[in-house]
Amino acid sequence: MEAAPQAPFFDARETWPEERLGQWQLRQLQGLCQYAYRNLPFYRERFDRAGVQPQALRELEDLQRFPVLTKNEIFQARASRGSFAIGMEAIRAEPAVLSMSSGTMGTTFFYCGQRWRRFQGE
Repeated sequence: MEAAPQAPFFDARETWPEERLGQWQLRQLQGLCQYAYRNLPFYRERFDRAGVQPQALRELEDLQRFPVLTKNEIFQARASRGSFAIGMEAIRAEPAVLSMSSGTMGTTFFYCGQRWRRFQGE
C-alpha cells in the first residue's frame, strides 16, 4: 500500500481553519478588485454603474453588491467597440492576447494576437 503524501505536497492553506482561509480569500479579492478598478476601464465602469467601490468589500458577504460578469456582456462589449480590446485587459510593453471559448453557451470564438502568431511562426 502506498503511503499518504507528506504535508509539503499540499498547499498549507488546505489545512487552515475556515476563518483564516476566509480572511485570506477576502484579502486576495480586495487586492483584485482594487487592481481592476485602478487599471481596467471595463471593470471601473461596471463598478461605478453598480454604485460600488473596491473599498466597499470589507467582508465576503459584500460580494453580493458587486456586479456579476457574464459571457454575453463580453460579447456585447466586443461588438460595440469592434475590438477585442474592451478595457478588461492589462496592456504591457508587448501585449499578448489569446482569447478563446469552447462555446458551452452556443458561441465559440478563438483569437490570437500578433505576438502569439509570431511565436507560432505565422
